[in-house]
Amino acid sequence: MDLIYVKVQQRWKSEKGDKNILYTHREPSKYELLVTAYEEFVEELKEGYDMSIYEYTNDMSIRQCLEENRKELKEQVIWQRIELADIRLKELLKPTKCCIHGSYPIEYFWYRLKTNRVIKVDG
Repeated sequence: MDLIYVKVQQRWKSEKGDKNILYTHREPSKYELLVTAYEEFVEELKEGYDMSIYEYTNDMSIRQCLEENRKELKEQVIWQRIELADIRLKELLKPTKCCIHGSYPIEYFWYRLKTNRVIKVDG
């Protein structure tokens, strides 16, 4: 299985109904879906994030998942997309002195917060 997508082959009849035609449909892999979710999260931060700190850390955990699976993600295209999203994310976040969630090692995405928008804390 390719890490970027899965090929699904199906048969269908032409409009005339006289032939079966084989075609290939592209399905995104779980990693491609995670990268897309991470890119959407970064874009949402750029536009203004209205969720609580709990949703924020949950969304940020997508990036942690990608980092933890770095060895499996050998496709250059995937890492180019992640690195571009990382650059945009770093521009949006302000460094902090402590981890915003859990006790992760010093990874920039756990040691930064949004600067121009207050994230709601439920309670």
